[in-house]
Amino acid sequence: MKKLVVIVAPGRFRELLSSLTLPVAVARMCNWLQRERPDVECHVIDGHLSFGQPVTEAGERKVHARLLDALDGLVDGETLVGFSTFANREIVHALPLARAIKARYGVPVVLGGYAASTCAELVASRYPDLFDGVVASAGEQAAVALMDELDGGRLRDRSRVPNLVYSDDGHVHVNVRVPAPRLRDAAPLDLSMIRDVRSFEMLPYFSSAGCPHRCDFCFEPRLYPKYDANRAGIVLRDIDAALGTWIVPRYVSFVDPLFGHDSRQAAPLLEGLRDRGVRYSLYTRVDTLGPELFERMAGHCALIFIGLEAFTGDVLTYMKKTRSPARYEDAMRRTARLAFEHGVTPQIGVIPNYPLNRRADVERIFRFFDELAELHESVCPRDGPGFLVTVFGYTIWHGLPHARDLADLEARGMTWAPGFPADYHGEPVAVDLRRDVRDASPDYTYQEFVEDRQRLYGKALATERARAHQADCYTLGFMNSATSTFVRLDGEPLVWTDGDHDVLDVKAMYDARIRAGGS
Repeated sequence: MKKLVVIVAPGRFRELLSSLTLPVAVARMCNWLQRERPDVECHVIDGHLSFGQPVTEAGERKVHARLLDALDGLVDGETLVGFSTFANREIVHALPLARAIKARYGVPVVLGGYAASTCAELVASRYPDLFDGVVASAGEQAAVALMDELDGGRLRDRSRVPNLVYSDDGHVHVNVRVPAPRLRDAAPLDLSMIRDVRSFEMLPYFSSAGCPHRCDFCFEPRLYPKYDANRAGIVLRDIDAALGTWIVPRYVSFVDPLFGHDSRQAAPLLEGLRDRGVRYSLYTRVDTLGPELFERMAGHCALIFIGLEAFTGDVLTYMKKTRSPARYEDAMRRTARLAFEHGVTPQIGVIPNYPLNRRADVERIFRFFDELAELHESVCPRDGPGFLVTVFGYTIWHGLPHARDLADLEARGMTWAPGFPADYHGEPVAVDLRRDVRDASPDYTYQEFVEDRQRLYGKALATERARAHQADCYTLGFMNSATSTFVRLDGEPLVWTDGDHDVLDVKAMYDARIRAGGS
């Protein structure tokens, strides 16, 4: 029997650890593969949860050793190993593990996911000895073809694998690209191939894919160029299966890039969730959800994640967020009011150092949060849902539209630094994988951004209900491995697997949380 083993690689340079994401998208790809090829055995491993979150180099060596020991019982001569990458840092995490797997087992190794899709040719050309190919865009048809070509520890003909980018004799080959299957055609959700699946406490789920908008920093158009909403009945079927079999808390995080864009799909879905007593969070834009959807969300939706990013018209236009900044600003206030009125906590993301932002633009963001606090007080005179703030630093991701403007931005005075160390356990990291922006405009310095970041977090209205909603979604708190600071939202101590505190036992913390919730 042939095997597919997909790994989410752990790594010490993971900037944020809050609630790990159950790799449902990988499971859905495996469900498709096993429906098409029932003789293929699938295994999905989230290294952070199953083997610990390393916070130092020594801890990472321990975690890698544990993961490889587990692979000894899985990998044989008819195995393909894949790495799932949502963000570019996960490509970096995969590098030392890919080399170790190649040396230890000699099996084919491929890379896939959102991040890999934006830089497939770069990775294929820079790391041909680590990866036999990079799957760009959706992986369902590629997975079927890869397993068909797997023969005795090698891939017979990589040119026959759709969406695969690979290097051969110094030449990069880009195979024919096929679109993702419609969501309604997916196989029924089965999470049984995920290692330690019962230790995860939240179900992340795409009820739709794609987005009609083309913000210049977004991955989504590279994987799903067209918007596609699944039928509400299929979504509810999958949620019933997951919450009844694998996920203990009845909590769902809708990770759609634009939840609610098709209200005809969203309305019956929200009604079904309300009938089931399921609590959830969702991702959307400030100009998407109307009053009729908020009516259905009341009492069951804890958080809505919305990207404000910037506030002034010049910047919103530059980032291609909207063609009508004035209407967008009105939508920000309208959506905040609807959220407050229906007991939903908005979590608002901003990028103060977006290119071309001036000092005055950033001050406008501060004033907007003051407006939100006043609005909340007028709508919720007592303890209401409040609002939360997330501050992002601007990053230029290889392969996304904003990377094309790099030379122009540099000419305007923008500076940047590589997003990763120059060396990662002997695996050189391509500088182009990620650039962390420093000075984004002559009028707003990186030092100001660093200072403003904490000030902006202080603008959050963290009411008691907001903290409870936050705990629903971020149960373990946050970890910043760069500064070695750790915070548990529930006040409980961290659990370490080693006495010298170099590996966090994430599974033990999740299991304890689930037991507490169940009691």
